[in-house]
Amino acid sequence: MRPRLPLALGLSLVALGCGSEDPRPALEDRPADKRALFADPALVPSRDGERARRELALAAELERAARTLGVADAHADVELGGAPRVLIVGRAQDEDGLRRELGAVAQLLLPELDADAIQLVLAPSMTTDPEPRGPRPWTPLRALLFAAGLAGLGASLGVTAERLRARRA
Repeated sequence: MRPRLPLALGLSLVALGCGSEDPRPALEDRPADKRALFADPALVPSRDGERARRELALAAELERAARTLGVADAHADVELGGAPRVLIVGRAQDEDGLRRELGAVAQLLLPELDADAIQLVLAPSMTTDPEPRGPRPWTPLRALLFAAGLAGLGASLGVTAERLRARRA
């Protein structure tokens, strides 16, 4: 009887400690990208860091310009190391006009940029919502699998009941 008292007290304290109302902070499961690595201005300045911060600022300007021109979900990436390159990805209705306009904006922001170094990937945007999917049809295979699952559940409950009855007897 004596050894059970400390165990009961310990378990009750652990249970109280586990019932804390403070939620655990969520961990971000994102891979580190350029923005996460170089966007902090408190980092020690270096040439690579300054170049990366300039790339991030230019990419943000291109994203804003693309959104203003009507590109949905715009994402821009600028690389200034070596020959400058620009990539803009998004969804749009009118691709040809946007290609010219976004190319002109990129040329204004980066005068040293060649016209061939601008890559625009524009997917057509949906004008209507997709049809909602209805329930899946009930096929004989699904019915057979459902019946097998119920039979297995019943068998396991039967075995459990038999073991409990045998233990009490």
